[in-house]
Amino acid sequence: MKRRQWNWGKRQPSPSFNAAKTVLARAAACALLLSLPSAAAACGVCAYAFMWNVFPPVFTWCIVGSVWFVALSWVKRATHIPSKWIPGPVASVMFVLVVLIASAWPFGPFLNLAFLPCCVVGSLSALRATADNPAHLRGRRLVMIVGAIAVACLVVGSAVAFHRAARMSPADKILMWDDTGLARSLMARLKKEEPESTGEYRKLIAAKPSLDAAQAAERLGDLGDPASDIPLLIAAMERVEASEEQYLKNRTEDAVRKAVAALGKIDIETTSTAAQVRAAWAAKQEGQ
Repeated sequence: MKRRQWNWGKRQPSPSFNAAKTVLARAAACALLLSLPSAAAACGVCAYAFMWNVFPPVFTWCIVGSVWFVALSWVKRATHIPSKWIPGPVASVMFVLVVLIASAWPFGPFLNLAFLPCCVVGSLSALRATADNPAHLRGRRLVMIVGAIAVACLVVGSAVAFHRAARMSPADKILMWDDTGLARSLMARLKKEEPESTGEYRKLIAAKPSLDAAQAAERLGDLGDPASDIPLLIAAMERVEASEEQYLKNRTEDAVRKAVAALGKIDIETTSTAAQVRAAWAAKQEGQ
């Protein structure tokens, strides 16, 4: 009687295992690259910013498309409805994760938005394939329910996003997309609209410390009113001093010092703190 021998060395993994391994390896590589300081991630954010400026519901559409895609895959698994456009649950989750990682690159929201046409075509193909099959009645109902919920979310979310974007001022948009291409283009537009845009500059300075606030401080140094804007600038400088981002601190503090010196016609050292600047301004007011 021959003893059965197992040749583990020649055993080949299944195609599905190889596919899953490849997807996970690529996702890990993307995550590693995104963890490094590079311009690629910034380009992805800029793509989202410009897309949002043109089409405010972009986030709603990306989220709904991803959730709809995964939900259809679970419906397909639970009801066994035929559809070539809808993958299995594991594959759909992997697709969403990979697209989510890739969206931080220059692709921005465009890969995420691709889920929506896939969901529409997948739903229609599933409904068409099961039209004359009573056994798939439950699956058809679930596909229609999921689709109706997704469409309702798209409509409501789009209405809210358009309404919110319409009420936002240029300063609000700059604060939302700080240090992106959209913020820089909006700052350039504000500069062309001076002096009417002075109020937008004040709003930027009164908000969180940012590079755009530093540019706004520089412009207020030429356009502002000393009585009202110098206290605003000094308060912004005090907030910046509490920040942990050294480059942001140096850039903003320098811009505020120059703006206060220009508005108040006073000499300020380049290393002066907010307290010293406030004291110099108070001394200037007492001497008048």
